[in-house]
Amino acid sequence: KCDPAVVSTVRALKKQGLSVEQIMADKRVVELVARFNLQGKSPFLPSKAYKRFVQRTLQVIEHEPL
Repeated sequence: KCDPAVVSTVRALKKQGLSVEQIMADKRVVELVARFNLQGKSPFLPSKAYKRFVQRTLQVIEHEPL
């Protein structure tokens, strides 16, 4: 299940016309994802995994009931 804060933030950024890469770079998204880094890993997610996370979040948003 996706975190509601992540979903709402990504949804808002997508509505603004931002690309996946721009969403990945957004400070709010970076901070929200960092909340899941409980072990303090650096980097928490490899770039490819982070990109896939954003893409999957966008897919969830696209398939939401209206």
